Amino acid sequence: MKKTTTAALALSALALAAAAWAGYGNLQPAPAADGLSLAHDLDDEHVLAGRADSVVTATVVSRSAPVDIDGIPWIDYTVRVTHTLKGPLAKGAQAVIRQEADYGPDGTVVAYPADPFLTEGAAHIFATRYSERIDRHVFLDAVHGRVPLTPQTTATWTDAVARQRTD
Repeated sequence: MKKTTTAALALSALALAAAAWAGYGNLQPAPAADGLSLAHDLDDEHVLAGRADSVVTATVVSRSAPVDIDGIPWIDYTVRVTHTLKGPLAKGAQAVIRQEADYGPDGTVVAYPADPFLTEGAAHIFATRYSERIDRHVFLDAVHGRVPLTPQTTATWTDAVARQRTD
């Protein structure tokens, strides 16, 4: 009877450990459906272009007041597409692009240092993923997912779309 009790305890401990391990896997964060995994080289426009749903040149038309979602302020920008390098956004279309912000010490909404707010009338190249959940386009990366429109950035992103990859 002692061997049976020991075996039963060992099997119970093993089952408990297996259940705990399975539960631990469920606690891991899910991959971001709206952006990129940090495992990708965000400095490589070819990778960003490959991961983007849309790469466009666009002009900022307007900026919304901040919207708080689960304690995070978000700014929505309406942009007018001037040229499509990749994706379904056609020239002349308007799209809403969402940017994450932060709260300053005094409670005001502030931009992250590496991700300043966009200004109305400014032209940029945007690399975005579309999120059905929020019905918005989201920058793939704050620093590299939107850049000021210049002849150099246009050439860089045209090449990136032509030679895009997803590694």
